[in-house]
Amino acid sequence: MHLNSILKKYHVGLIIWIFIYLIFTFLTYKQVPITSDEEYRYKRGQEQLNYFLYSIPLQNYFLPTIEPDTYYFYVTLLNIFNPSFFYEWFHLQNMLFATIIFVVSYFLIFEYTKNYVFSLLGPTVLFFTPSFSGHIGFNPIDMPFAILFLLNIYLIYRFRNQGFNFKKILILGFSFWLLLGIRPLGFQIFLLYIIFQFLDLPKSNKIKFLIQFLGHT
Repeated sequence: MHLNSILKKYHVGLIIWIFIYLIFTFLTYKQVPITSDEEYRYKRGQEQLNYFLYSIPLQNYFLPTIEPDTYYFYVTLLNIFNPSFFYEWFHLQNMLFATIIFVVSYFLIFEYTKNYVFSLLGPTVLFFTPSFSGHIGFNPIDMPFAILFLLNIYLIYRFRNQGFNFKKILILGFSFWLLLGIRPLGFQIFLLYIIFQFLDLPKSNKIKFLIQFLGHT
């Protein structure tokens, strides 16, 4: 196998990109500032973890009749790996988790272009977008949601040509569940899934699809 084929087969460009990002992460995570709402978010995750482990009652501020703007699945996981509640560790975990979106943005472009070099624009543009990369370290709500939302879009696109087989249902079901485990707003992914399915159908089947879908709603 030629060297060029090896470089393409194993997406070496992406591996190098991620390696550089990890170096950047470990060099800068201690400089990430602490925001005013971080304590509240991480504390809710800590309380939920204590509830599951030790049956300690929850002490959150939400009224039982009001749906919260977010769930605490992600910050609960962060507390598992950061029992000492160090903000620097939370920031490091957030930045490491963001690796997912850079990989996904690469493969989302690659699925469409099949160009190994051009696909690197995905993670590069994201990284150099201040409103995104500037919030990764200290935003444990919007950033994980954005990461998992893009992951779900990629998976929908990746499985667009497959029917309702077990593999597709298992992977999409699990990824949708993770997204909904962070924010109720994640229900939009179901609408996007329907739109993707509709657009990918042959023209002759689109009307039939709409009739069947409306008939089951």
